[in-house]
Amino acid sequence: MNNIFFNFSHPLLEKLNEGKTIKFGFQLFFWVLSVLSLLAALYVLYMFFNYMGSLPTAKVKIAGFLYTLSMVFALWISFQIFLFRAKTIADLHNSSYVVTPIVSIFFRTFGEVMACIIFTAGVVAGLSSLIAGSEFAGLPGAGAFAEYGVGAIIAAPIIAFMFISFFYLIAEGISCLPEIAVSTKRTADALDKNNNSNS
Repeated sequence: MNNIFFNFSHPLLEKLNEGKTIKFGFQLFFWVLSVLSLLAALYVLYMFFNYMGSLPTAKVKIAGFLYTLSMVFALWISFQIFLFRAKTIADLHNSSYVVTPIVSIFFRTFGEVMACIIFTAGVVAGLSSLIAGSEFAGLPGAGAFAEYGVGAIIAAPIIAFMFISFFYLIAEGISCLPEIAVSTKRTADALDKNNNSNS
């Protein structure tokens, strides 16, 4: 049955087996996320300037502007993280284990982005609340940290560190699976060889 009717999908299946298509798919996903990060940064700026007129005092406006800049900065760093991790996927060596290292990179990326946002938003929200007081907590997206002031400045780096450590732990656990499989196979082959030589 060596004709196009039965095997026209074989070239695609071969590329999937090599891992190139899956790697490109994840790279494309990360590229899309990087673009969305930039769009989100522009949207944050738009929302602030759209909302600025309703802010009650100059202190709240200054605090809100600082907080907005911090979110834009965090999203800009997220843009860079997504591009870096897309390149990391492209640089992966070809092997029979394709998805496992990519999923590991995905968890690392998620941890890095969330830690960046939590750290930046938490610290700057805490500082901004010291400038503007309780009124700053009414700014959209600022309430989670703004109510705690100095506590947010202390807690945000700790939470960010715990967050990235947790997801790095998951990523390292996933990345170990291929090594465990290879090691197990080598051990089994060595035992079979030893048994055959003894018999």
